[in-house]
Amino acid sequence: MTEKDWIKKVKSVHPKADEQVLQFIYDFRTMQKSEAAEDAIYTQFESGYCYYFAHMLKLAFKRGEVCWAAPYGHMVWVDDDGIPYDISGVDDSDTNDYIPEFMMESTVKDFRHVPGVVNNTTDQKIAQMVLDWHDIKSEMFGGDVTKFSLKEANKFVKSFTIYEEDFGGICQKKEKIFEKKIQNQNQGG
Repeated sequence: MTEKDWIKKVKSVHPKADEQVLQFIYDFRTMQKSEAAEDAIYTQFESGYCYYFAHMLKLAFKRGEVCWAAPYGHMVWVDDDGIPYDISGVDDSDTNDYIPEFMMESTVKDFRHVPGVVNNTTDQKIAQMVLDWHDIKSEMFGGDVTKFSLKEANKFVKSFTIYEEDFGGICQKKEKIFEKKIQNQNQGG
């Protein structure tokens, strides 16, 4: 399939997809000019190394966020306009929970495929992370991962790490901090 036809096909399903991003993905997949090579590249980045492809897109376009398509074992790059991309073009995962990588804690180890470095995240932990994400995205920034600054994320991650290490009232303190932040944001401060 030609680049023009492939982009047209993707945009027929996802009309707001960025054409430049789609061109990059198409060129990456077809660079070897071999159907077998394209299939191998697609399989490599769709079934195991999606984390690294998401990072390539973030590096190439210098915007957006690398996110986990929770609760699935898939990482994507979410552009500033909220559209998630992977090696297939626009990600078609059956989820609306694109959790930024910087909020994944040690769970991200499961996506890096470094020999001997795993997290083996439990189903219970995944469910809790999704629930936490629902609270954060609805209360703090309306679900748009690109509106959540790295500075804010680092504060959250630090408080979350402390919470995991010591349950001694930290959860209540964290909730009060978030409530205060939300009130300040609503008041314009």
